[in-house]
Amino acid sequence: MNTELRNEEVNPQNKMKRIASLDFLRGLAIWMMVFLHVFNHKYDYSWVFDVGIENIFSHTNGFFAGFILFSGFFGNWIGIFILISGIVNTISFVKRVSRGTTTAKVFLKQILTGIGILAAGFITESFGYYGYFGTVIKSGEMFSASTWTEPAIVDRITSQIFRMEALQIIGWCMIVIAIYLFFLMRNGGHKKVKRNLIVTASFIVILAIATPFVWWGSEKINWAVHPSFEGYDTIWPSMRLQYYNWRRGSYFMMVLSGDFYPLFPFLMTSLVGVCFGLALSMEKPPKRLPLWGLIAFFVLLSIGVLFMVLGFMEVLPKPFLGFDVSFERPTYAFYFLLLAFQVGLVTLMLRLVEYNGKSQKFGNNFLVKYLRTWGTISLSIFALQIYHLVPYAIFGTAFPSVDVLGGKFTPETEWWILLLAFVTILFYDLLIWLWGRINFFLSFEWMIIKLTNMATKEKSIDRLNHKKILNEIEWMDYKELSGR
Repeated sequence: MNTELRNEEVNPQNKMKRIASLDFLRGLAIWMMVFLHVFNHKYDYSWVFDVGIENIFSHTNGFFAGFILFSGFFGNWIGIFILISGIVNTISFVKRVSRGTTTAKVFLKQILTGIGILAAGFITESFGYYGYFGTVIKSGEMFSASTWTEPAIVDRITSQIFRMEALQIIGWCMIVIAIYLFFLMRNGGHKKVKRNLIVTASFIVILAIATPFVWWGSEKINWAVHPSFEGYDTIWPSMRLQYYNWRRGSYFMMVLSGDFYPLFPFLMTSLVGVCFGLALSMEKPPKRLPLWGLIAFFVLLSIGVLFMVLGFMEVLPKPFLGFDVSFERPTYAFYFLLLAFQVGLVTLMLRLVEYNGKSQKFGNNFLVKYLRTWGTISLSIFALQIYHLVPYAIFGTAFPSVDVLGGKFTPETEWWILLLAFVTILFYDLLIWLWGRINFFLSFEWMIIKLTNMATKEKSIDRLNHKKILNEIEWMDYKELSGR
């Protein structure tokens, strides 16, 4: 989320300093999210589960079989936002404390930002694409008064709260990490980099060991099961099971271990980002950081592969099994594979750009500028997932043979959905371009910045000024800073 990014500083020319590779990755990730969400919304994956992921190449053409694997893998990349958030919030915390801002003041600002993101998440899920208004529109009977009062639709306002979706996990991680950094940075703690890295790495190991036990414990709770529930809905972490048991503290357990992105294990991702942030916020960042990132990639990859192999050998239970495209809480093996490649990608980008002295050229590249604009309001794009329904409705009107709003695409009509995905991107491009004309006024980023500024009595840099974002940035160069 752009509101999370506090890594900018101001030089005498009033230019913001930012990390080009992280801004690029955030923009690319949100672009991919919008593109792949079209498939999550409108493609019928049931046949994949019926035939098994290992058999899809014999049931559809090679292109779409490969694309299903691609979308299943990258469609679960919410972790890249959590990782980047951990990096930049740590850099912000350390830099501001080192410049003399009180730890309490930095803590308050980040806590309020986290709460703001949580609030955006609640609004999105309760009233957005999967919530009340989205369900009314998708029903195809939005002009009928009975639709707006239909109990099953009204119920969406409360039931959708029981989803640990992207904004929820980002908000919770930001709050937890703000508390963690508050204690870590007190009494000159920002100077004790080695200690901070050791403590953070220790917590990552503890979380890695604890996560399977938290999952196991939440599943062993005597949850009440509705008589109509069957299959996945009879076991934790089903969202319907969580909602049916809401009086039994299921919201708290949802935050810890529910569908889809709970703190266990995704808080680990945020703490890995803290490690990167602690190193990058040093006055002289370590020359070997890319090497450390590469080592972390291989360690995480090895753990994921090991868990996957042991799972298939039935040495480990089902939660450890590997790759899937269910978009539910990831298996433990799959989580480590995802985290490994996310760490690897961040490391690669830092090595090729900031540690190679290419940040100025890279940051001003046309494609990078285009994606950075997307990243500027990534929180709002997340929250406005319901906006997908605009191109869906127009596409359905233009091609009446395709039931875009109410139906789903099958292998026989899969080329249509690919076209729909690109049309949806164009509609978001138009929205972002128009919104940029007024510097993203009333976006969620704008509201959170206003909220935090009021609470901390600060006058913030105009981080949403569209012209400055595109043309008046000084990019961080770690080759120069580290003396490579």
